[in-house]
Amino acid sequence: MSRVYFRYAGWLAAAGVLIPVIDESIQYLVPGRAPEVADVLLDIAGFACGALLVTAIVALRARKARRPEPRP
Repeated sequence: MSRVYFRYAGWLAAAGVLIPVIDESIQYLVPGRAPEVADVLLDIAGFACGALLVTAIVALRARKARRPEPRP
């Protein structure tokens, strides 16, 4: 894998953690709502599961593309 892949993966991971934190922080300002650490962790877990699923699909498609086709 190239360095570009890891750079984008790093930015994506940062966004996957930062967005739930910002979302829960905004709830602190809304009357009747309260930020909860459990919600942040649940959002991050959902992001991680989605990222793993997409990574698995991309890896399987790349593996299939590298496999030579059988000769008749």
